[in-house]
Amino acid sequence: MKHFSIAAFLFILFSSTGYGQLKIHINPKIYPPAAVSKTQGYKAPEGPKRIENKKGYRIQIAFGTNRQQMEAYKLDFIRNYPRVTPYLAFQSPNFNLRVGDFETKADAEKFRSQIVGRYPLSNLVIETVKVVKRD
Repeated sequence: MKHFSIAAFLFILFSSTGYGQLKIHINPKIYPPAAVSKTQGYKAPEGPKRIENKKGYRIQIAFGTNRQQMEAYKLDFIRNYPRVTPYLAFQSPNFNLRVGDFETKADAEKFRSQIVGRYPLSNLVIETVKVVKRD
């Protein structure tokens, strides 16, 4: 009797009219109607194709033996320049705070001239940097 009750319940549950149907609600602000249908010429948004590591420049804005102080400098930098990536690395006995991924020395110097008022000890360092390549 117990198995019959379970079987009857499952039969009633799965024989309802909504079984097997799936409704997808798409926010038109995120995906406009033209982007939803591939038949209407949907094009994926342009983005970085690949990231390469190569020789370039970073700007060292601070160094010291106190990691907490370097983390505070890093947070300060992020608040002021959110689009530039900071890198905190340990090279005994110091923590070095370096920022940016610049392919050319001219680009690094240009950015350094913008931040030298806030970070007067900043200097250029040759390092392996991450460069976005677009085809």
